[in-house]
Amino acid sequence: VENGKAGDFISWALASSSEVSRAWEFKNFNRFGALLITVLGGNASSGFMEVSNIKHIQNYIEKVAPPVIFTVKSAEIIEINISVDLLPEEDTISNRNKIKETFNLYFEERACPDMHIASQTFRDLIVDATSLTDATITIEGGDKYITQLQFPVLGVITWL
Repeated sequence: VENGKAGDFISWALASSSEVSRAWEFKNFNRFGALLITVLGGNASSGFMEVSNIKHIQNYIEKVAPPVIFTVKSAEIIEINISVDLLPEEDTISNRNKIKETFNLYFEERACPDMHIASQTFRDLIVDATSLTDATITIEGGDKYITQLQFPVLGVITWL
């Protein structure tokens, strides 16, 4: 990042407000090539939320950052609803709990703006050839691209 090293704007966004728990920076946002700072509040266990005090965060960063064109936006939360169809002999409470834990861990560790969410990824995470030999995973509305202004969270898991 020109006039500041990569990660500085993330640090400043996190320091600007206790409401901000996660932040990302993206170069060349919109046609003017501004630096985009996407922020999010909350956490995986209590739930993520959009940040409301964007103007305060923008003002704080303007005071501490070198002169550079940037903008701060709160990430829109996108729920990813997943349907899981297991083989009848493998559709157990234990396997369902394992799948829920796996999906929760995936979203906790991997979720971020600017990513693809694909049903094949979730299938690959759970089919281990031991306790689960096959599964059909469907994401409501199909595979998704999460933009720089969005953040994916696990929605409802439907068991078929």
